[in-house]
Amino acid sequence: MIKVLIADDDDMFLNNIIKPVIRVFLKIDSETELNVITASDGVDAFDKFKKNEPDVVITDYEMPRMNGRELLRKIYGHSYKPQKSFLVSSHAYVEPETGTRFINKDEIFRMFFEFKKGRTTNGSFSY
Repeated sequence: MIKVLIADDDDMFLNNIIKPVIRVFLKIDSETELNVITASDGVDAFDKFKKNEPDVVITDYEMPRMNGRELLRKIYGHSYKPQKSFLVSSHAYVEPETGTRFINKDEIFRMFFEFKKGRTTNGSFSY
């Protein structure tokens, strides 16, 4: 089983865009059990992170009470570390300190529309 924590204060984006394509985005086959844990802000996400110890963390950059970068700093200061982390923002790059990949929201929208059109190959997108 793979546990994924997704933190985003935008319910529409979380439920209608990210959750439908999470298997494809992370390249998880349909046979693997997936447990998706959601949080609406950074404080809630850190509490759920400590309780659930997810394998993957995907967080929005701008959220109330604690932004995504602060959340990831707290996570990487914790004794348990996720295998992968992604920060959704308006820019795309990799943070050298943690290896966190910053993903542009446009990239996720493109994945969503490709997924809806059925353009996937072996569980991953073909761009």
